Amino acid sequence: NDLARINVERIAVYRQALARLTNIDIELQDEFGKIIADGEFYSRQLLEKINELNGNAEIQSQKHGKLYNAWRDLKVSFSGNTQQEIIAWSLYNEEIAIMAYEAAIDKSAEIAEIRQIIAKQEQELKNINEQIKKYRDKYIFINYQIQKNAFSTAYNQHQPIC
Repeated sequence: NDLARINVERIAVYRQALARLTNIDIELQDEFGKIIADGEFYSRQLLEKINELNGNAEIQSQKHGKLYNAWRDLKVSFSGNTQQEIIAWSLYNEEIAIMAYEAAIDKSAEIAEIRQIIAKQEQELKNINEQIKKYRDKYIFINYQIQKNAFSTAYNQHQPIC
């Protein structure tokens, strides 16, 4: 149930960030839309399997497990205003989610069906994280090019001293 709750909160914050940032690259916006859809699927898939196995799958209860509490303590709320800030926020929080999945795999060793679902979702989260890193690198390169062009322009405006 903790991983399902984590996914519900992850997608809620992605929605909030997308609503807040109006000037966001369309590719990045599409990627975050995919993350939201995947998170909804992950949560639903986990809850269905837990319900199938023991009939007790809900995320609305006030009782939080150790896994959720650890994730909640480490995650950060989105507070940025730029693409670079949302990418940094996303990378950090996705890495925390991956750690939660790794802990869940260790914890669910006795139930093969759950372990398989968690391992598959964890791999998909790692793939998402790699995609986000590509966006980070793209914007770092773009910013470098902008700074390089600005320096070149400033440099060329100055006359030689000799």
